[in-house]
Amino acid sequence: MEDPLGHYKVKEFYQCPQCNKKYKTPNKFEKHMTEQHPFFAFNKNQQTLSLEDKFYLLDCLEDYSDILTQSLRSYPACITENIDELIVLYYQNAEIYPMNPNTRFVGASIKLLPGNPSPSNPSTPNPSPTDIKRMVENHLIFRQRIIESYLLNKILSSETNIFLAFEDFEKFLNLGRPWKGGNFCPSLIIDLIWHSAMMNPEKYANLCSKFVGSLLTHCLPENEGKHEKRFEEFTKQFSHDHNRPCLQVGDLILGGGNGLANARETLKLQKAAKEKGKAEELEKERIWNEKYLAEIAEQKRNGTYVHYRGDGKC
Repeated sequence: MEDPLGHYKVKEFYQCPQCNKKYKTPNKFEKHMTEQHPFFAFNKNQQTLSLEDKFYLLDCLEDYSDILTQSLRSYPACITENIDELIVLYYQNAEIYPMNPNTRFVGASIKLLPGNPSPSNPSTPNPSPTDIKRMVENHLIFRQRIIESYLLNKILSSETNIFLAFEDFEKFLNLGRPWKGGNFCPSLIIDLIWHSAMMNPEKYANLCSKFVGSLLTHCLPENEGKHEKRFEEFTKQFSHDHNRPCLQVGDLILGGGNGLANARETLKLQKAAKEKGKAEELEKERIWNEKYLAEIAEQKRNGTYVHYRGDGKC
């Protein structure tokens, strides 16, 4: 059996990455880490989501929310009995015909698997039917939680809620990885944005590289059945690193507008203002250069121009 803490092992000892103390058994090492370094994590960061990142997340959120709300209408009561059939339909039709809502849900589920494998990507091996079924089943549970909590309604009804969710997702990415490896188990709000981000595997990989340094994998098999404890660890880590608790569904107020459209318009205005600011800076630099060159030309005409070498001598 593989030692889950093997990467801390130096010869016959487990060595603490913080204080370099050594322990003979994994239990003593784990106790030391839990008591002495409870908030140690790898690849902590202080990155921010750029405007381009937010546009990408908004596009993915719009697509993913449609998948969650439109999928599986053909199987409202007995979906678990039809998962194998849906998986077969997905692989039969994914590359040939536009996917219906049910097979779209399977396709989205596959993107949530660790490593984001895809049947359309020949460089990545296809996941096994067992892995896909596990992910579809987990995804169905997540979808039910989203519906029953009214989270999607709240998120989509207000641009404020969308940007609050993006902010928590940014803070989640900046946590890095827990010392035990894998990932932190986040809030439902963060998980919704996380799922959305993975709908574009290429851009998601770039985002992870920016924040974490490598792909932040989702729904690892070894985490099954440990979500409650891992979520408790996440909430403590989030509060410790960011000096406030993560948002919960109850913190969001249901709005009365089109959150996606309003958020997109806000981002467009921010982009225009940013581009205007850059244009103004370039114009100032152009005017300064013209003035400088004109002064040099005038000095050369009246014989007062002095050329300075790099060593400060004339």
